[in-house]
Amino acid sequence: MSEGTRLLDAPIDLTPSPLGEAQEPPLKIAICLPWQSQVSADFARDLMRLYGMIVAQYVVPGYADVNVFDLNGTYLGWSRTDITKGALAWGATHLLWLDSDMTFPDWTFHHLFTQDQPIVAANYAR
Repeated sequence: MSEGTRLLDAPIDLTPSPLGEAQEPPLKIAICLPWQSQVSADFARDLMRLYGMIVAQYVVPGYADVNVFDLNGTYLGWSRTDITKGALAWGATHLLWLDSDMTFPDWTFHHLFTQDQPIVAANYAR
């Protein structure tokens, strides 16, 4: 990506390709998960639901591919850097960062994605 180019500068065509045409989906969603030691059952449940929602709304119709990038490490800054490198090397167009101490609704990605901004962040209460 050239300097000054944002991921959402160009419109994204979400029209699925006709059957039989192998084509790379226009969206590549990376779910990024730095964690330490273990994750809570609530986080695991919410991650499973969110992943299912992304697959149902974006992957099955052919709009997107999704991949999970996770790293168990003591130093979260380094973990985040390594996860980012892996996601970008995969060709991710969108990165969704989730911390293992969070809980969230299954529509989290869809809500953030529809804001149509290059960077979207949200605070969350513990």
